[in-house]
Amino acid sequence: MSIKKWNMVILFFFVFIGLLGQMGKSRMKEINISNIEDFLKLDCELNYIYGMNREDEKECYDSFVKYETEYVQSAKNAENVMIGKFTGEISIDGMALGVWVKVEQSLKGISLKKGERIPIYIDYLLSFDEQGKKIYNNTINMMKLGDKYLIFYEPSELNTYQKEKEYRFATEPGYYNLSETTSKPVDVQNMNMNSVSNNEFFASSERIIKQLEKIKKKVISYYLFELNFFE
Repeated sequence: MSIKKWNMVILFFFVFIGLLGQMGKSRMKEINISNIEDFLKLDCELNYIYGMNREDEKECYDSFVKYETEYVQSAKNAENVMIGKFTGEISIDGMALGVWVKVEQSLKGISLKKGERIPIYIDYLLSFDEQGKKIYNNTINMMKLGDKYLIFYEPSELNTYQKEKEYRFATEPGYYNLSETTSKPVDVQNMNMNSVSNNEFFASSERIIKQLEKIKKKVISYYLFELNFFE
C-alpha cells in the first residue's frame, strides 16, 4: 500500500472514530437523566460481566486469587479516599456520567468538608448499541440512594479554571458499598441490569463474587479499622 493510500486509511479511521464520538454525544444529550430514578428507567443491558464464558470465568477467578494482594494494595495506594453518601443526583457531561455524593469523612488526600456535595464522573459508563439500546459499561453496580461508600477519587484537571469543582473515580472499582450487600451470579443469557439491581458486583459465578467480596473486605478493613477511621 502506498504512503498516500495509507494516510487516507488513517484519516478515514480518525474521521470514523470522530463521527462515532459525535453520535454518542448527541445520543447522550437526548437522554434526560438527573437522578437515579431516571437512570433505572433506561433499562440498561450489561456490556460485560466477569466470566462471560467458561474460559473467561476461569481466567477472571484465577486472576482475582493470584493478584489478590495487588488489588488490595492498589486501593491502599490511592491518593484520595473518602466516605461519601450517594444523594441520588446524576449529571451528564459529554460522554461522562457523574454521581453526586455528600462527603461524610475525608480519609486520605484532599480534605473535603463534611457535608460538602461533589460530582464524581466516570467516562463512557453509558453507550449505545446499533439499535440504540443503552449499555452499562461497568462490572460494579451504580450507587444506591442513601448508601455510604468508600470512594477512591481524583480532582479534575479543570478545577484550576472553574469555581465549581468536580472529580473522577481513580481506581477500579472506584467505590465499595459500606452497607451490607448481596450479589448473585448473572446469567449471561439475560444481562438486563434491572434483573440484578441488588447486586454490587456483576459476575457469572459464585466463586468470582466471593473473591471480589474478599478483596473488598480487606480494603474496607484497612481503611476503617486498621487506620482507625471508622465512626
